[in-house]
Amino acid sequence: MKIKFIVQLFAAFSFVLGCTATSSKIGSAQSATFFCGTRKDTPATVARTSRGDVPIIRWVSTYFSGTGYTPASRCVEVSKRFQTYYDNGTLNYITTGTVNRQPVVCVAQSPGSGCSQVLFTLEERDDPNQVLQELFDIRVRAANGPITRGESQASQEPIYIDMNEYLSKTPVEEGITPISENSPENAPVRSATPPNLGQALQQVKSNEEAVGTIEKSWERDYENYFKTNLSDTSMGSEEIAATLGKLAAQTGKKTALIYAVPTPNTLELVLVMPQRKPIRKTVTAANTETLQNVAKQLTQEITDFTKVNTTSYLAPAQQLYQWIVAPLSAELEANKIDNLIFCMGGGLRSLPLAALHDGQQFLVEKYSIGLIPAFNMTDPVYKDVKNLPILAMGASQFKEQAPLAAVPVELGAIMQDLSGVLWPGSWRGKEFLNQEFTLDNLRSQRASQPFGIVHLATHAEFKSGAPENSYIQFWDSKLTLDKMRQLQWNNPPVELLVLSACRTAVGDKDAEMGFAGLAVNSGVKSALASLWSVSDEGTLALMTEFYQQLRVAPIKAEALRQSQIGMLRGQVVFEGGKLRGPMLRDGMLLPPKLAPSGTRNFKHPFYWAAFTMIGSPW
Repeated sequence: MKIKFIVQLFAAFSFVLGCTATSSKIGSAQSATFFCGTRKDTPATVARTSRGDVPIIRWVSTYFSGTGYTPASRCVEVSKRFQTYYDNGTLNYITTGTVNRQPVVCVAQSPGSGCSQVLFTLEERDDPNQVLQELFDIRVRAANGPITRGESQASQEPIYIDMNEYLSKTPVEEGITPISENSPENAPVRSATPPNLGQALQQVKSNEEAVGTIEKSWERDYENYFKTNLSDTSMGSEEIAATLGKLAAQTGKKTALIYAVPTPNTLELVLVMPQRKPIRKTVTAANTETLQNVAKQLTQEITDFTKVNTTSYLAPAQQLYQWIVAPLSAELEANKIDNLIFCMGGGLRSLPLAALHDGQQFLVEKYSIGLIPAFNMTDPVYKDVKNLPILAMGASQFKEQAPLAAVPVELGAIMQDLSGVLWPGSWRGKEFLNQEFTLDNLRSQRASQPFGIVHLATHAEFKSGAPENSYIQFWDSKLTLDKMRQLQWNNPPVELLVLSACRTAVGDKDAEMGFAGLAVNSGVKSALASLWSVSDEGTLALMTEFYQQLRVAPIKAEALRQSQIGMLRGQVVFEGGKLRGPMLRDGMLLPPKLAPSGTRNFKHPFYWAAFTMIGSPW
């Protein structure tokens, strides 16, 4: 959600701007609790310190009320961000930057470093450095008054404000009364918040408006679930279509975005393609109850290991294709679409989309596929990952969970040269197994080198309830989903996080949101994870092929697609004591405990359909 604001200046009498030589964390010299308070009926973001209350930003305008917030409610929201970043130790410096192509005021770890967390987004016409000077420097504005743009010459040098020094030197103010988060004056004036999304879609007047309604609704849902701000981007359908066009030119792959919104009586589909206006279809045969029953049936049939030699999944796979994809197929083919990203409603976010079937072939045989929580929560910037270093970590033995015997082979297949057996070569990076697979070591390794890809071969589970119920298992501890952002995966940025042995409580709303929101909540650009626990052998087969495909594929989702096609067509197999596949010249030798006596194929979707590209497919 984009924050528009006009604020009134609070300034330190002796505060000096500019880069300092050392980093200091708030708390070492000045403890603080951040809250929204009022003085003379004006809401302000305030830090309560041992010296007294230090005002930071005064919210004096209703200019941003069009976003659905009063000055008080916006004050509360941003004040909570100050507190969150203070609590996790990231509120060291305040600076400016660009996130998702929007100018922002943000926090940074040290002078010279980039944004680690966003405090608020500026208007595109704002000069971020000028706003920051006007907010914090008495030399720029000696009088307290509403900020107006263009009053001072902004510095062209990066500005880093040491928050510990600011809180130590800024004069305190008396008479500030905290605003209750639930007080009437703080309640968001969200006239656009309907009882449910289905009713809202019935009221919109255009397909463009439908896109905006869906984006806002689902962004709100994810932010409520994770209890944090996840995006400050507000692209409409026209800008989304333009972004897809730009990505097509960069990657050679044309992407279409499909919104699938279950309502009590219908399934609402909205299609956005490069440089095209949105297209909307209503599927009256697929009401919520019917749709979710068939979705559960598909998952039950695919995940039943006793049926891997059958095609019992075909009937529900074909029915779901007819409801979700077929109404849009003519437009997809006419526009030569290569890649589909699905933005799904509740009950559909854990659907194995790759296994949908048109009667002749699987969906993954026609398109590469990805899952996003919302487009405005997805990083649309393309970066080639072929030469990025990998941090590969995992465990084969666990104290309370089943062993993963293939993990050492999996890590070795990614990282080792294997005398040229793997084509087109091995990845650069580091590998850590079992006792070395700890959170402390993960932090240490990322601090020493900017790994663009992080591969974790371990148990992970997306469970019902709050985010803290879901976790990634390390050797010595569990990393819960609510703590993921504290690892600051975006600083340095992680282009791809791979979880090679995870599962989600299929059909559970909370578990689905944790799964679909994995990339955006963790701060990584893309994540590859599985909906259910795939066999050790199947995971090894897919991951080995995936990393070889990633060296030549134009986008990450296409590398996953080619790996899945290799498995479903019987090209990726265990045969003659080796793993063989399209990207393996003479095969990869397997250890005796993993090598079957005969041939083992992975054609059934149980082995490959669980793996899902979450977040950016590019």
